[in-house]
Amino acid sequence: MAPPPSLTRSRLLGPGFLALGLTALGALAARQPTSPTVVPAPSSGGLWTLDATRGLLARVHLDARRVDALVPAAAGTTAVLSTAHALLQLGPAGLTPVDPCTLRQGLPFTLPEGSRIALGADRLAVATPDGAVRVLDATALPPGGLTSVAPAHRAATGPCPIVVDLHGGAHLLDGTTLHSLPRRDVASEIIPRSAIDLPGLTADPAALELSTVGEHPIVLDREHRLLRTPGRVLDPSRHGVTDLASARLQRPGPDAADILVATGDALIALPRDGSAPRRRPAGASAVPLPPVRTRHGACGVWQDPARVLRCGPEHAPQLFDLPSLPADASLALHAQGDLLLLEDRRSGWCHVLDEDPASLELGPELTILQEQR
Repeated sequence: MAPPPSLTRSRLLGPGFLALGLTALGALAARQPTSPTVVPAPSSGGLWTLDATRGLLARVHLDARRVDALVPAAAGTTAVLSTAHALLQLGPAGLTPVDPCTLRQGLPFTLPEGSRIALGADRLAVATPDGAVRVLDATALPPGGLTSVAPAHRAATGPCPIVVDLHGGAHLLDGTTLHSLPRRDVASEIIPRSAIDLPGLTADPAALELSTVGEHPIVLDREHRLLRTPGRVLDPSRHGVTDLASARLQRPGPDAADILVATGDALIALPRDGSAPRRRPAGASAVPLPPVRTRHGACGVWQDPARVLRCGPEHAPQLFDLPSLPADASLALHAQGDLLLLEDRRSGWCHVLDEDPASLELGPELTILQEQR
């Protein structure tokens, strides 16, 4: 276990600067949005986090270890969905987009209650309770609303599990059939889709989790303690991994030879060819978050107690406890390229995770925590 981090303070963002920045950004956000006709260039070097207490969206520039943009959050925002191309605020009524290049806030986009959503690259997939699945351009949501877009698929029951890979391809589970819808540049473009039956898959939606490794869809079936991929059934119990009741499947990530699964006390890499998995212990049992993979490593996070485990080919696994968190912390782990950000959505506290761990606390004073060497 690594020693606890030491605290150093940096006054990179003073109260006066914060107030001035919010005034300017508030005026900017109030302008009427324009609908881009092409996918914008990816934003560089940052990930977005939510400070629900102060009502702010903040872009953390991970290389510079600072917040380089602040935007007032739309009323009722509970989470932020972002990629290098798109930034969406999630609230009780649906979505409110923000252009990540101009920081202009768009018009609210209403979704039916109980809808499932997934964001990848510049594509947003929405599965509604009536079984309809639509794939939208997340950078230019249609002004006519969701019903102005024809469904790409209609499931027997809904809303069905859905995920979007890093390239913008959508994947969904309609009962025991796994459908893959490759990304389309224009609505009229016809791209072959695939449908693969997964016989014996549990009928309990709560026991299923869907994700992707590269463009390959992966299904975690907790009830039967199996992982399913097109053409293969992976049985971790053959190698001694039997506790999948509270397991979390990795978030969509780059192509790799294995699949990441976090259990209550370990980060497990399950080879897609069915060979023996690699198990990295995480200490005492805790509640796992979905692990993430970067191009050069993997990361798992657990709550109660809060700890982080990072693995990579160039260094030994690193396990360290996080600083004390608020009792009502709502943690989420994000990845963009090789950049990782752990955030508490309620307080605005966030933790940058890379080769040189550091954390950022959003507020009038920017606090940087660095691991002791």
